[in-house]
Amino acid sequence: MAVEFTIELAKGKSIAMPRVESPTQIMTLGQAGSLDDALRQATSGMVQWLQQDRGLSLSECAQVLGSAVKYSLANLVGRSVEVAAKMEKAILKRRQKLDYPARPVRLPILELLPNGTMTQVVRKKTARSRRA
Repeated sequence: MAVEFTIELAKGKSIAMPRVESPTQIMTLGQAGSLDDALRQATSGMVQWLQQDRGLSLSECAQVLGSAVKYSLANLVGRSVEVAAKMEKAILKRRQKLDYPARPVRLPILELLPNGTMTQVVRKKTARSRRA
């Protein structure tokens, strides 16, 4: 079985955890004496990667990690525990910034009726006086 891999040295860049990138996934590794600490390290490394290289904010990282990260136990032997946090690259490619409308949107005003149903309240236009 032949294995091919590439190591890149990123000068001037500090990373907290080892990073692994495959054609379909990005992964960070956490290694510690307990499962909790290894999981925390792998997750922190993923957050750092998404912020530094992908430009995500902390709240965007939380949303992406909460729905897309998968964890694998890489090593659970002896006193050392290793955890890999994995995420599909396709999820990051689909990410789009939200464009908010240039002008405010008027939402309908709803009124709750005694029978439990709702009805839309009709707004009446008021005449505004113009000063000459």
